[in-house]
Amino acid sequence: MQQQTAQSSAIVGIAERIIFHNADNAYTVLNVTIKDSTLSLEDEINVIGLMPNITEGEEYEFIGQLIEHPKYGEQFKVSTYKKKLPSDYDAVVKYLSSDLFHGVGLKTAQKVIESLGNDALERIYNNEAVLEEVNIKDTLKTTIYKGIVENRATQDIMIQLNEWGIGPEASVKLYKTYKEETVARIQENPFRIVKDVRGIGFHTADKLAQNMGMSYDHPERIYAGLIHTIDQFCHQEGHTYITSFEWVMLTDELLDLSNDESLYKEHILQLIERQDIFQDEDRYYIPQLYYAERRASKLLRQMVEDEQHVESGFDQSHIEETIGELEDELGIEYSSAQRDVLSNFMDHSIVILSGGPGTGKTTVINGIVNLYLRLTDAPIELSEYDDEEDFPIRLCAPTGRAAKRLNETTGLMASTIHRLIGYGIDSSETDELDTEINAELIIVDEMSMVDTYLFYQLLQCIQPGTKIIFVGDEDQLPSVGPGYVFHDLIQSKCFNHTRLDRVYRQQEGSSIVHLAHQMKNGEHIDIRQKYKDRTFIQCHQDEIADKIDWAVSSGISRGRDKSEFQVLAPIYRGSAGINRLNQVLQNRLNPKDPTLNEIKINDDLLYRVGDKVLQLVNRPNDQVFNGDMGIIQTIDDGVVTVDYQGNSVEYQRKDLIEITLAYACSIHKSQGSEFPIVIMPVVKGYYRMLQKSILYTGITRAKESLLLIGEPEAFNIGLSNNNIVRYTHLSEYIKEQFKAVDVNHREYKEQIEVDHDEDDLHEHQDENIARPFVQQVNQNEFENIHPSIGCEEVSPYDFMQK
Repeated sequence: MQQQTAQSSAIVGIAERIIFHNADNAYTVLNVTIKDSTLSLEDEINVIGLMPNITEGEEYEFIGQLIEHPKYGEQFKVSTYKKKLPSDYDAVVKYLSSDLFHGVGLKTAQKVIESLGNDALERIYNNEAVLEEVNIKDTLKTTIYKGIVENRATQDIMIQLNEWGIGPEASVKLYKTYKEETVARIQENPFRIVKDVRGIGFHTADKLAQNMGMSYDHPERIYAGLIHTIDQFCHQEGHTYITSFEWVMLTDELLDLSNDESLYKEHILQLIERQDIFQDEDRYYIPQLYYAERRASKLLRQMVEDEQHVESGFDQSHIEETIGELEDELGIEYSSAQRDVLSNFMDHSIVILSGGPGTGKTTVINGIVNLYLRLTDAPIELSEYDDEEDFPIRLCAPTGRAAKRLNETTGLMASTIHRLIGYGIDSSETDELDTEINAELIIVDEMSMVDTYLFYQLLQCIQPGTKIIFVGDEDQLPSVGPGYVFHDLIQSKCFNHTRLDRVYRQQEGSSIVHLAHQMKNGEHIDIRQKYKDRTFIQCHQDEIADKIDWAVSSGISRGRDKSEFQVLAPIYRGSAGINRLNQVLQNRLNPKDPTLNEIKINDDLLYRVGDKVLQLVNRPNDQVFNGDMGIIQTIDDGVVTVDYQGNSVEYQRKDLIEITLAYACSIHKSQGSEFPIVIMPVVKGYYRMLQKSILYTGITRAKESLLLIGEPEAFNIGLSNNNIVRYTHLSEYIKEQFKAVDVNHREYKEQIEVDHDEDDLHEHQDENIARPFVQQVNQNEFENIHPSIGCEEVSPYDFMQK
């Protein structure tokens, strides 16, 4: 038997029956009759692990560990395995006459063994020519040789990868990608696996390269390090490009070469020549992000160019009259800024509407929908259309929960952007989609969550003549993915933009909305003040979990439903992290019940029927997307069924990495959602996650009640940290596009609605203000700024009175 480590054991036996096999990841449950073992075992055992190409009836040697499964009992978990070539007459005949060797029957197999002996398989594997001694057809000789080599190749590849330090899961992925060429391809360049095999990153490849003896300063390692650095910088930090200084610095920290800048720049030039990287001045892009920013700006220009050649065809007085009719029917009175949006959106292909909570964005969306349908004489009720797809307006949002909220507030069908653009299970964020959105008007809500990839894919699918309205709160967190799209659209100053700042009277009783606007306006805040809908409980970080448990328990005892509570936190680890809080809340809100099934994932995580869970990745075919929340309906034989508000989705055990408990979730994941009661811990232990935009986003998720728990000093630190820095160039690319054409047919206007006291509301007049972009400079940079910046051609005499 193969040599084992001190922690591993070995079993030699016959694979009697494959109980379960997953073709995607090769996870297999196998019943084995034991012939030999380093352990004291019964005659048979179930062997589990990642095992491609197992054949029932064959003999194998398994290396691994004996484990105890809570439900299935004693099992042997495999780390590596190999097929044992049969060596006695009957076994060899049976092997050669099996389905592995097409066309080789019992008589042919017997001829081979009688000519070459019981060790025929080993002799053939080592030297194909020995088959010349057997009187059979040449085609059968080829079939026998190829069959022996191919079956032996799989186990040899897995063993070699294991010797190089690659685990079973990664080994299966590599074999499924390269097949029999796996070892040869990796020996050519171990870093190729980062690009070729999804789910294998730089660090795995680097470990592999070092185990193979590759030098630390090998060119392929430097190339791979540069690519990994820019990829992480963009996809983890949200930038769309990197500067040369940061690229070199971060790559050198990764590779630990302590080399001078020139070495890296030589490799950067090679990456540019190979078009693995694109350069624009001192901005370096991965190709997909470069194309997304560039092409998105061109598509926006094209939409505005199309607008210039088409008049709305509606008399302004007719529009104003229809707005008045709407006000009478709905029993509302639009503010001058809201009325301005309604009056003018028909004249623009692109309109931006921004504002904080309670400022009437939903009121305007409803007004736009109703006004458009009336002006175009389109039926208002969906039932009047033969097909829902014929409805001229599409409402969408980045997440399922945001789309559902849009549906609830407008009464119209709303979908995720992914669904609208036909994003399927085989789609990726970098695909060029060919969906054509059949709509005259598209309204996109929660635009702050839209990243550069999704924005470009949406624009690709919009047909000429379609109007689009982007709606969002620019003070919320930017997208999880690369880019700062909503901010860049506003900063470009190339589109009609209205910012709603006034909080309306029906919202004035909410201290939560008032707090959000205090934060937006940079006002002084004493977070310890208590209101009927907002409270701050002061405690240390180690007390957070107990305080939250107490708060939820108290709320339930007062008659609140457990589904109303949502805890939001910015980090996962630690005593006040999401993982710990989920454990506490699961025990409080869905404790162990012997009548309900549960499934254990690891020592720190299990799921029970009734648990609230969060989807972590997009599942387009099941219409479930990253950020959607659901309730576990059933757990049956390892299959978990989750109800997403009427949409039931099944998860095999291997798929459970796609979900997590959702009693507590990250503030990023909560974007686009609202909850009746939000509990938000705020402690200094959150370090760099204490940011104004994170606090603002979390606070504005609360509809009825907000409970902040932790340290007031931590909240104040977050308020003072208002530096969202994202390297993007979309705004400048848009400006370049608009300079290249005559886009002054309709004047750009930014409408700022100013909040007034109630007594002054009737005197309020909107102002057309184009707010300048203000570059924030930190204190350390002041000394590097010339005192006469901007006055190079000005002298004191220019200020003297004549």
